[in-house]
Amino acid sequence: MAKKKATSENPVTLKDKLLSLTWDELRAWSDSRSVERGRGYLSNVDDPVRFDDGSLVSVVHGSDDYYTRLSLDAEGNLLSECSCPVGYRCKHAVALALVCAKLFQEGKEIEKADMGERKWKKALEELDGTLEDDLDEDFEEDEEDFEEDEDFDDEDDFEDEERGNQPRKKTHEASAGKDGKGTTEGDTVRTYLAELSDGRVRDLLHELLDGVSGVRTYLSHKIEVERASDSQLVRMARSAIKNATDGSFRYWDWRHGECEEPDYSLVQEYFGLLAKAGSWKMLMELGDELKHRALNQAECSDDEDGEISLQASACLDVVARAVMASDLDPVEKVKWEQNIHSGDDFCVTENMEVTYLDALEADQTGWSRVADYLLGKDRKVHGVGETGWRGTPREIVTTLERAGRAEEAVSLLKEETGIVQYQTELIDLLLHLGRRKEAEDVCRRNLAEETVRGYGSNAFLDRLRKLADENGDAKTVAVCDLVSFLSYPHDGSFRKLQESSEKVKAWKRVREYALRYLEDGRDPANEKNWPLPPLPVKIPKPDELQFPKYSALIQIAILEKRAEDVLAWYRRFLDNAKGKRAAYGYNSWDSLSWEVADAISSKFPDEAVAIWMRHVESNLEYTGDSYYRTICKALAKMRPVMKGQGKLSRWQEIVGGIRAQYKRRLNLMKMLRQMESEGDGLIAKWTK
Repeated sequence: MAKKKATSENPVTLKDKLLSLTWDELRAWSDSRSVERGRGYLSNVDDPVRFDDGSLVSVVHGSDDYYTRLSLDAEGNLLSECSCPVGYRCKHAVALALVCAKLFQEGKEIEKADMGERKWKKALEELDGTLEDDLDEDFEEDEEDFEEDEDFDDEDDFEDEERGNQPRKKTHEASAGKDGKGTTEGDTVRTYLAELSDGRVRDLLHELLDGVSGVRTYLSHKIEVERASDSQLVRMARSAIKNATDGSFRYWDWRHGECEEPDYSLVQEYFGLLAKAGSWKMLMELGDELKHRALNQAECSDDEDGEISLQASACLDVVARAVMASDLDPVEKVKWEQNIHSGDDFCVTENMEVTYLDALEADQTGWSRVADYLLGKDRKVHGVGETGWRGTPREIVTTLERAGRAEEAVSLLKEETGIVQYQTELIDLLLHLGRRKEAEDVCRRNLAEETVRGYGSNAFLDRLRKLADENGDAKTVAVCDLVSFLSYPHDGSFRKLQESSEKVKAWKRVREYALRYLEDGRDPANEKNWPLPPLPVKIPKPDELQFPKYSALIQIAILEKRAEDVLAWYRRFLDNAKGKRAAYGYNSWDSLSWEVADAISSKFPDEAVAIWMRHVESNLEYTGDSYYRTICKALAKMRPVMKGQGKLSRWQEIVGGIRAQYKRRLNLMKMLRQMESEGDGLIAKWTK
């Protein structure tokens, strides 16, 4: 479907884009795997900054330090660039997007970058691909340190490799025009060529043939393709498919070196020419052949970034467009699309963008026949409890609407009670038809069957809140925010609840009851003179969930600057965690300790220093730059606090002791020198 372009009267900003970004949109923009990995990289993202062009940039720590940038194109679409081997829409970009979105949700602004800092100059150079010689010298120095560090552990790097941090051929998003060749310079060349006489153009071509490598090969290929018949193009396409899918390829890694990636570009070119010739039947056959050969290639390849899927899907999109524009029966077009996606055990077709819902053009009769096929009306027997549907609820609803059978879609979805996806589709359809009261009733009916379980976002609750907001029902908005907070209590949902409760002058009571719930699980609405409507969901019994909710109570105490409560809840949290095995080796105390130490450092400096020192001691057990950065971060936070206590000499003793005991860790020594050279200004660099 064509995307709505931002108008000049109401342009989309990067902040707007990130604030409105949903998980589904993020997964569609990147991919599910990168999104999950990016969620685990949030603590690796330095404080982002804003460049002059409005883009947001940060350093994201992985197996190396990567510069990552987010921006928008002219149509308001999200773009990313990263100095990591993947180059764009990577886990680092996902992590930066999530961090920036959280900052904006909290009402914080991202400061403008000081371009006088070499760090941001380097970021600009790396992201724009114009590295200076002195950066190469820095790389050589780092490489020497790497070789000299006798404590280097191969297993650390292997773990990074397993997490997907291998170097790789970089592919930058939206790179055309950045070097000028796609815009100004290209226009200049075209203007120059237009002014030449035919004779001078021929002379210029002969000069290129004789003097520029690759021009003859390129033109020979163009001549061969343009003169080829349809049957010859088919043979060329089959040969290209075989060449592209023969053998396996391995992801780049430091043990094996760079391996050649598969190249499906010729396949896509020949498919495009056959599509222009209207050879859609042959394209269907070739597309099926490509799919099965790509599946075999994916099975024996190390394709962590899904390169095979990206290239195969681009080729199959050409086939899909040709099929949808053909004179094939509409139902047969749908069957073809379902068949091309079936049996795809290695997801080689998952990146296809063309779907029959977007590309198929049919009248109401055609859409009605498609709807009947998807509904399985040609099937005589269904299994017990089966709908017999061949399509998803979204496909069923869309095809019935286009067939003029919207009421039938409503009836069908009403019959499928208890299934969340069907019920959300029903709500959306009722809203589309303007039946808002019915949509609200469906929301409330489904919510009444649910219990607060810590599920975070809830499709029915989100829709009910949106309806209430549009209807001006501020109390229902507030009670929806209360349920969201109870489901996923944290500082962000607490602020949102405060904002909506203050609008109906109920914040004092709501805050009291919400905090009480976090402590002992009591239903906050079972009180006299409760200022909001009844909660639309059930509240679990206190013994059904674990209370107190330490993390939320600590975060809210930090938010409200109640240092005594922060420390008290943190101590109780540590006492509760004693003797419990950390899940997957994860230190639960570490998730909150940085925020806690920052929050209590003014009032309880000794306790804050003890927390930071714990980070120093625990990370000294390991080797690797990520651990060394954490050590320097903790030491940098300790310095001004201890200096304010008159204990600067003690801080220097700690650093000196680390130097003496770990002098063979050359990279750690280098970072300590850099940190100490910053003096009192080291906080800005090392505590991010």
